[in-house]
Amino acid sequence: MEKSLKYEELRNVQKAEKEAPLTKMSNDFYKHALNRIEDLQKERDRAYAQDPNSKSLRLVDDELRSTKSILESVIDRRLAKILQLASMRSKSGDQTFLMEESNMTSEERGVYESALEMLRGFRKEISRAGKGGKAGETEKGGEGKKEMEEEKEMEEEKEGNKENKMILVIEDVPPFVGPDGVSYRLKEDDVASVPIEIADLLVKEKKCTVINKT
Repeated sequence: MEKSLKYEELRNVQKAEKEAPLTKMSNDFYKHALNRIEDLQKERDRAYAQDPNSKSLRLVDDELRSTKSILESVIDRRLAKILQLASMRSKSGDQTFLMEESNMTSEERGVYESALEMLRGFRKEISRAGKGGKAGETEKGGEGKKEMEEEKEMEEEKEGNKENKMILVIEDVPPFVGPDGVSYRLKEDDVASVPIEIADLLVKEKKCTVINKT
């Protein structure tokens, strides 16, 4: 049986996280916390099957809600500290933050490193713009690769839309797969861009109206 956190252990973590520093956390903390929630859900299902109006069911429900709420609180507090650390570390190579970095779980370190990389890139770009360059340009003066890729995707999307029609759904349509291989789930009042043949068929069946014709 996999280990799960007791309610008291989770409460102690929540209290500790109200302090300023990022506290040392077991690398399996989130796994064990989720195991506890899963155990409570199973216990709740068993209690409900025995008696939907029992006191034991109400007690399990209360503990399940409290456990989820406490875990969410712990996540919020720790993420706020982790993002603050990433922001401070992105300003310089100061090593004073290493102790708190060592207190992160593997999942948190992934978030921290991703945030740190993005913040450093952002600061570098703004700094370059402040020196006479333009934010978003590469050091060689060309457009950033990401921007070029986004423009290419937009052009491709425009080309694809030439064979589509924009429709307003006026009656729910059962889920179906179109000739383009896309699964469609169209509900009343949805606005969607669909292949011409689908639009024509839905208009014929009085399921939609065409907003603009291509």
